Amino acid sequence: MARLKKSNAGACASNLPITRSQTVVSRASIVGAKAKTPAQAPPKSSSFRDSAGKKRYRPGSKALKEIRHYQRGTGLLIPRSPFTRVIKQISQELTGNSAFRFTSEALECLQVASEAMVIQLFEDSVWTMVNAKRLTLMVQDIQLVRRIRGNL
Repeated sequence: MARLKKSNAGACASNLPITRSQTVVSRASIVGAKAKTPAQAPPKSSSFRDSAGKKRYRPGSKALKEIRHYQRGTGLLIPRSPFTRVIKQISQELTGNSAFRFTSEALECLQVASEAMVIQLFEDSVWTMVNAKRLTLMVQDIQLVRRIRGNL
């Protein structure tokens, strides 16, 4: 059963229940003994606050968070309306300003195929970067992959 705190004459008179652990800590502090708690280091955080109070991430942690986010998702990466505009513009340039109409399924199919091609290009470019023992992806890596594939 919880015990009630006895109030002093000068203190605030509240009848809040005190748990067993609170009474042990308070007795230890009265006697002057140190409470025996294991020393734990604070967990290392990937973000901190600057002098203005704005949340700032450590270098690289936000990039890794974005990579995990996009790898977890299954949706399309390029927004639909800009991709549709580009496809319509390319079709007008190839056909000489004659109007073509696309179904939404055809546009989605084109978008899925083009995103798969771009992702495969980046994956192969990362392999060339690793082979060159670098940590930065460069334009020459992408050019090398395109040259090996034969599609310049």
